[in-house]
Amino acid sequence: MVNIHFLKTFISLARTRSFQAAARENSVTQSAVSQQIRTLESRVMKPLILRAGKKLELTPEGTIFLEYAENIVNQYEEAVHKLACSTEERSGTVRLSTIYSVGLYRLQPVIKKFLRKYRKINVHLEYHHNDIIYQRVRENVDDFGLVAFPHATGRIECHNWAMDELVLIQNVQRPQFTEKSVSADKLGQVPYVALSSTTPTGKEIHKRLRDLNVSVNPVADFENVETLKSAVHVGMGCAIVPKNILKSETKSGAFEIIKLRQFEGSRPIGIITAKDRPELPARRLFLKSVLRHVS
Repeated sequence: MVNIHFLKTFISLARTRSFQAAARENSVTQSAVSQQIRTLESRVMKPLILRAGKKLELTPEGTIFLEYAENIVNQYEEAVHKLACSTEERSGTVRLSTIYSVGLYRLQPVIKKFLRKYRKINVHLEYHHNDIIYQRVRENVDDFGLVAFPHATGRIECHNWAMDELVLIQNVQRPQFTEKSVSADKLGQVPYVALSSTTPTGKEIHKRLRDLNVSVNPVADFENVETLKSAVHVGMGCAIVPKNILKSETKSGAFEIIKLRQFEGSRPIGIITAKDRPELPARRLFLKSVLRHVS
């Protein structure tokens, strides 16, 4: 008999191509991952994983086995959830990944409320770049992903969730502007800290500034909003950011929002999921709970 947890470990390893990631996802050591894979290979009497130095690939037999392993695990999880629901118990695991700005400022209160209501459901949360989140959802590593500027693809569907207004901020102690309202073209005359155009939000901000024929010369650019806020904190310059990430700074008076005339913008936040993902009770409950907080 094959241990269902060994199948889960094999699926994680096949999807991530990393013993470290598979160990983390299944809360075991890397040596345990190796042992479980060897056990599976001895049971099926075929090699499943091809190890060539640091590179890891599935053998042809491993590719075939992966499809059946996923079906077995999905059926097992569905059976467990149906049994739990028959006794009015909600249990299971929901895996999701999110960009930092959404996870830190919008998602945490929703998760806390969800866990208080459904105490037997475990939520596994990781933070990743937008592109990585799409990959993880597409490969069934995660049930859901929370991203900026969501878009549907062949295997991915998305649900609109929230809108974040984009605003200009500056350090109160080291202001770049004395006025409470400035024209967008003034940004080219002061130190400016940019959100990197490698992020969807940064790319959209850059596009809207170009559309206004506003030329800026960033003193620095960052992919992470927390790092960008730190740069504004130390007086490196002003920045355009999602308003929702500023609650503590505006409340404490560290930052002030300057009205940027001609510039109007917001970013949509959405939830993505794979179209062919089995609709298990825990996943359905989580999606329903999150969508209830649409803003």
